[in-house]
Parts: sequence; C-alpha cells; structure tokens
Amino acid sequence: RAGDIDEAIELYEEIMLRFPNFSQAYSEAAWAYKLNNQPDLAISSIRSAISISSDPNQWYFIRAGKIFEWTGDINEAVESYNQALEINSKNKTAIRRLKNLSE
Repeated sequence: RAGDIDEAIELYEEIMLRFPNFSQAYSEAAWAYKLNNQPDLAISSIRSAISISSDPNQWYFIRAGKIFEWTGDINEAVESYNQALEINSKNKTAIRRLKNLSE
C-alpha cells in the first residue's frame, strides 16, 4: 500500500523462505509480482498458494483468475473462477468476472 513493490516482494520472499507452508505469503507475493509486471512469478506464486493451502480458499482462486486474465490465459481464468464458485457458489466476484469474460 505504501507503493514500494520491490520492498514488498523482498519481504514476501523472505517470509516464503522462512515459512514455506504459509499460503497467504504466496498469494500476496503473487499480487505483488503482478503489480511489478512479473507474470511467470505471479503465476508460480498463486499456484503455490493454492497447492499448499490446507483448505480450499475461494479468494486464492479469484486472485488466480485475475492473474490469468492479466496474462491473457482466459481458459485458466475461467477455470479458476469456476473453482472459486465450487467453494462458494454465491461469490459475486467470480460470477461477475465470468460474466465479463463471456461477453
């Protein structure tokens, strides 16, 4: 929020090294990588967040969908939003994003 994406990324990377099973750090790092225009790292991090999360997290799938949209991988974005809806069929963000992608 302070606008120093590079410092945020450094902090998230340190957290991920120290706490490799802390899925939230991977999710936050994914968004920081997106903001820093690093698509491969953003995708890798959000996939890690999803895979190490002990419970399926609808918001990780929403974040994944947004990242995949950003990279132009619409099929993966749709799949991510659908996975969010499997967890919570009333997730308004997933519903809205899917509607926008179908138009």
